[in-house]
Amino acid sequence: MSGRRWRGERLPLAVLGVAFLPLAGTVAWLLASGQEIGQSAMLAGTALVSAVLAGYTAWLADRRRRVEEERGLLEREKAETERQRQALELQRHELDQLKHERDLQRVADEGFVGTVELLGHAAAQVRVGALYALAGIAAARPAMAQQVVDIVCVFLRQAIPAQEPGARHLRREAQKVLDRVLRAHQGRPVLLDLSDTTLHGLALTEVTLAGLDLSGAVLEGPCTLRGVRVLGKLVLSDAVFHGPAHFERAGLGELTADRTRFRQTAGFAAIVVRDKVKLAQARFERAAEFGQAAFGGAVHCMAVFADRADFAGCRFGGLVSLTGSRFASPPDFGGATFAVPPRLDEGPGGSGLDGAADGAGQLHH
Repeated sequence: MSGRRWRGERLPLAVLGVAFLPLAGTVAWLLASGQEIGQSAMLAGTALVSAVLAGYTAWLADRRRRVEEERGLLEREKAETERQRQALELQRHELDQLKHERDLQRVADEGFVGTVELLGHAAAQVRVGALYALAGIAAARPAMAQQVVDIVCVFLRQAIPAQEPGARHLRREAQKVLDRVLRAHQGRPVLLDLSDTTLHGLALTEVTLAGLDLSGAVLEGPCTLRGVRVLGKLVLSDAVFHGPAHFERAGLGELTADRTRFRQTAGFAAIVVRDKVKLAQARFERAAEFGQAAFGGAVHCMAVFADRADFAGCRFGGLVSLTGSRFASPPDFGGATFAVPPRLDEGPGGSGLDGAADGAGQLHH
């Protein structure tokens, strides 16, 4: 390669020498012999030399251009090689990182399975420890929050026999874990399924849930859900509330409480329900307080109100049907507003619902 380049670079010099030497020899012979050089001959020789020099200059410029192009090509090839090397290095790093993450996830999954297995341990202290370990897993891995909540709910529903010593303590600790996990994941609300579960009271104030299912649940103590926000449905069907139930200022997507029994005061004051409300065959044995509530959808109520029923100041945005409901005393609809005329036909055995509807200033359409 270097020999060919040397020959290529010196070929124009040889051509220039071949063209210039005869001219120089002729001029030297004329001068030595004393003969005069004609002006035309001198001009011709000068023109020939100028042409040769111009050609050589052009060749040098072309050669320089090619050298620069070759250098640029080599630089681009070098840069491309370096880029490919860096890309391969990055890909190798990403593969190592993925392998590391998979190893960590495998270890975490094994730990999660082991923690869940401990919920069936004979010792109550071990089960309590496993519950709080699950809360730690949900905190470290937010994507598993729903799975942790589901497992704790199943634990409450199935794994604590009522006759077991310390059952009340286990339920209380499990509910504390639920409260901790729910409050830690307000940005990603979860679904809470406590259906068919026996609870020694329930306290979930000012939390946001994707949905809450208490159907068939038995709540032996106070239920406090003040200010709770349920994006989907709150289902209370077939539940029994032995203690006071407080849902004041709750925001709900939908409320279903078919065949629900409230043995103590049921507080629904100032709740907001975007969609429909169903209270079929529900029974309120103590005061039912719905004052200042807002209902965006239809309200279908066929319930028994064995004590005071307060609907004062309620805003009804859809059809309201109380057909078949029974009231121990006239309900209070003072200041209530209705988007469409309500159906207030009372069921047999009730008292004076029409009088409540026709009372001056009680109903405003």
